[in-house]
Amino acid sequence: MKYRYSIVIPMYNSEDTILNSIKSVLKQSNDIEIVIIDDGSEDLSSEVVLQFIRQNNLSKIINYYKISHQGISVARNIGISKCHGDYFIFLDSDDELVPNSIVKVDN
Repeated sequence: MKYRYSIVIPMYNSEDTILNSIKSVLKQSNDIEIVIIDDGSEDLSSEVVLQFIRQNNLSKIINYYKISHQGISVARNIGISKCHGDYFIFLDSDDELVPNSIVKVDN
């Protein structure tokens, strides 16, 4: 499927913050996919994300990939390669998009 925006979220040991990041993206435009690259987290990050995807039936718009720990640059590059959107935006796993961010970017 083609999207207008792909939001790439590299993640490493972010079990306490990742859901807030994801939820802030889900409050944006409907024409968005989320690409999460787990850079070898050693905490419960992957379980938190996968459970959230399953419980909210979001497997069509959230793509989750786990790689061995290689650093944020590698995770971002892999994220770019997995995008289906016309544009991509990086969001750190401890950041949140403010309401209407995507609308403002479009304008």
